[in-house]
Amino acid sequence: MNRIKELRTSMSLNQSELAKILGISQGTLSYWENGVYEPDNKSLVTLAEYFNVTTDYLLGKSDVKTPPAHSAEGEVDLGGLNYAFYDAYSELDEGRKKQLHDMADWLREQQRKQEGKSAT
Repeated sequence: MNRIKELRTSMSLNQSELAKILGISQGTLSYWENGVYEPDNKSLVTLAEYFNVTTDYLLGKSDVKTPPAHSAEGEVDLGGLNYAFYDAYSELDEGRKKQLHDMADWLREQQRKQEGKSAT
């Protein structure tokens, strides 16, 4: 739960200020930051929305801070990538990202060729 503290201090908030914003006691926030207790689901969502980060980031399950963008229809818009793939992709260096794009292009082309053969 060190990420809560990191996010709080990055916004120059002390524990009392953030606790007041969240509607919790300063003691509760202190317990979260020190790993004594974890926030319940509702509090976790509130924290994520306030700091504009993912709940996975808060829990230390991901290093991707920013939630994925959503389309007008409310669907996750990641250019055709699902969120788990995006999480792994975001950790790659630029050279490996290009290799992955090239491989995806090659796989799509192979699929098109196969679909063309089976349609005849």
